[in-house]
Amino acid sequence: MNKNLKNAENDGISESPSNCTYCYTLTCSLRIESTSSSKKKTPINAKNAILTVGRNSNRKIHLQIELKTSQTGQPAVVSYDATDSVVHLQNVANGKCTVELPSMSIMLQMFNCAPRKLNVFMKSLQAKLDIMKAEKQPISAVSKSFSRPPAVFNVLSPLTVGEMRRVKKLREPSSLASGASTSSNGSKTVTTPKRRNSTNQNLENRILNRSISLKRMTSFARCDKEQSEALTSLKPLKDAPSITERIQLTNEQKSVVRCVINSRVSVFFTGSAGTGKSVILRRIIEMLPAGNTYITAATGVAASQIGGITLHAFCGFRYENATAEQCLQQVLRHTHMVKQWKQCAHLIIDEISMIDSEFFEILEYVARAVRNNDEPFGGIQLIITGDFFQLPPVTKDNKEPVFCFESEAWSRCIQRTIVLKNVKRQNDMEFVRILNSVRIGKCDQLSADRLQALSQNEFPAHVIPTKLCTHSEDAERINQTSLQNSEGVQKTFHAYDDSEFNDAKCRTIAVKTLVLKEGSQVMLIKNLDVFKGLCNGSRGFVEKFGENGNPIVRFVAQNVAIEIRRSKFSIRVPGSDVPYIRRQYPLQLAWAISIHKSQGMTLDCAEISLERVFADGQAYVALSRARSLAAIRIIGFDVSCVRANSKVIDFYKSIENDYNLNDDDDDRLSISSKIKRFRSI
Repeated sequence: MNKNLKNAENDGISESPSNCTYCYTLTCSLRIESTSSSKKKTPINAKNAILTVGRNSNRKIHLQIELKTSQTGQPAVVSYDATDSVVHLQNVANGKCTVELPSMSIMLQMFNCAPRKLNVFMKSLQAKLDIMKAEKQPISAVSKSFSRPPAVFNVLSPLTVGEMRRVKKLREPSSLASGASTSSNGSKTVTTPKRRNSTNQNLENRILNRSISLKRMTSFARCDKEQSEALTSLKPLKDAPSITERIQLTNEQKSVVRCVINSRVSVFFTGSAGTGKSVILRRIIEMLPAGNTYITAATGVAASQIGGITLHAFCGFRYENATAEQCLQQVLRHTHMVKQWKQCAHLIIDEISMIDSEFFEILEYVARAVRNNDEPFGGIQLIITGDFFQLPPVTKDNKEPVFCFESEAWSRCIQRTIVLKNVKRQNDMEFVRILNSVRIGKCDQLSADRLQALSQNEFPAHVIPTKLCTHSEDAERINQTSLQNSEGVQKTFHAYDDSEFNDAKCRTIAVKTLVLKEGSQVMLIKNLDVFKGLCNGSRGFVEKFGENGNPIVRFVAQNVAIEIRRSKFSIRVPGSDVPYIRRQYPLQLAWAISIHKSQGMTLDCAEISLERVFADGQAYVALSRARSLAAIRIIGFDVSCVRANSKVIDFYKSIENDYNLNDDDDDRLSISSKIKRFRSI
């Protein structure tokens, strides 16, 4: 590998993949095409390529590409002048991007990129180009391409505070009186409104993370005035990959992301409810290549929260009453399933507590057999999360559940176990203490008295707390009865789906048909603005319908009325290069919801019925949905409903005493050995 590029891999990105505020080196798959009508050349395809932004000896910004050619098997390096580059970012959320180099009549098509890195890579490049163009450096009429890199090629340094301030100033309306100007290469740029000053510490994030840069990098070079104005009015990209862009991870959470991205080992990270497992998982998804990363969860509700599918839908077989070999044959009968298994490099599994040992063993066997790879799980990196103290696998005839961690496959596959300690959801320390006890199946008299007293909690008159039911049929009955008894104006909203969207294949929490009335108790099912408290689980009621028919919801915690518009729910489906899209209002009826479906949610206010608890961890899941004791009312509490599985208690004792985020390899092996010893007890 070229020495400069090797160093670039280490130095061309910010110090932490969990942070990723600048990026000048990108690993991806690449296709290089000629755009010349007179001199057509055969496209070049590379499965693995490294793109680096740097300067040559003339201080001009270049894109340097290293790829392995099929003819020689040796790396080939080429460098292009990036001064006149035109970037198309429509598919950046899917890990794809196209860069045109008009002076060279070349188009670079990047795919299978880590969406977040691709996003930051392009923003970093654009910021440097803005500065260069503002300095009015001469641009050659024709850029020269090299058969080898220039004698001097230096990876770009991070933006200095002075440069960041300069980019900010260049994008202010005062710099461009008309709101748009033509740059030296003829492409139009769009400025952003003035924003208040910030500290140097936050300046880099503000420059590189501002969504307007996504708009200004969209190609205007070939648009007429009318098209250009239409493009400038587009809303900023607000779906993946920037879903967690404004959320600052804690050091503990960053350590998990670094472990997954840098070490590439199979990781299980766990922790009590509210420790940020979902936030970490979304950040990891943004950092992994979209083309060979498969996102799954144990349930459809959990999968829809992270834009994935159920693990059962991914695997391609039904394992009830089937042997491992029979499951393998089911997969081999379908070419697209075989291709999917072979293509998968990273498999994400959420809510692992609900996956049983037998299913996990068969999955691991099928992975090795289909991929013809004897490494654990066929060489696929597993990123697994969940809390075994929460809901266990569903069993028939009240049989004792057998958890994943009890299987031989678990001890073979999981190379790193991380336990999160810092609770972020609850700030009420008394509540945190009670939850920590309930989680492990304990409830002393002081805690019991406190929980029983919650039956008297009162809520605002206009808000009915969401009832958390132990059984889903109870929740559905309450919702439908309450809707029918409501007297307000009723409206029915049908989802707008892609032509390929299939309800049987694409299970999403957003229903195809949503019926609402004025006064309906509703809940957000998607984060709209976390920092304003409008997040998944936020409660309110439909105050009225707007002039355009959109529901106007008054939210409890904020006491503000918000007009709700349709949101995009995307699901990555195996076998498809682009996600399937459903557009629906991000609301669901919230008079009641089952405890199983509430897993992963944070509720503003809830009434919890614990009289019919039937599973270990069910009471803990219900209680931990709230942020404070003041936000819950408990009906039918008894100490007997606080239950935890003894095998889970022993498992967590075996890992919590041993793990350390900075352990060396020998220590990690000792953890794996201890898990094996635990399984044999």
